[in-house]
Amino acid sequence: MSKRLVEELKTTLTQDFTLASDSNYNVSRMRPFIFIYNMPAGTFTLTVKQNSETVATANFTSASLKSDIGTSDDYFYIWANLTPTPTSGTVTDILSLKPGTVTFELSSSGYTFIDLSSPWIGWVKEHEFSITTDYVSISDSQKPLSLKLLTYEAPELL
Repeated sequence: MSKRLVEELKTTLTQDFTLASDSNYNVSRMRPFIFIYNMPAGTFTLTVKQNSETVATANFTSASLKSDIGTSDDYFYIWANLTPTPTSGTVTDILSLKPGTVTFELSSSGYTFIDLSSPWIGWVKEHEFSITTDYVSISDSQKPLSLKLLTYEAPELL
């Protein structure tokens, strides 16, 4: 039996990722693995930062995620499908991330974490990540928060 580890959103949840490449990543969607318990109120924001500067945001609510998954339940897991809005443009502009460290931060407005029996939201930790690149085993509390980035790919030219 496997378990899912969820870090509850109390004020903010932050995760650094390293993008290793010689070229930029043109991001079309950001997909954090989110857990909703009892439909918490408020608006939630995933902020993307590079070099401590905000480069994009994406907002969502419990109700919008519930609609996306098409469930009648008030608790669920979902790979939230968020479209980044670059701070220098509009939602139709491409978020271009440079290689290096990128920080993703989940925050809220109109939401207060009380306890685990009240409505709350959390970000699921990566359950398959169990060792570092140096083959050092890590504890559950050290596991990174789960996130997928979907990128645009240039068509091959013949």
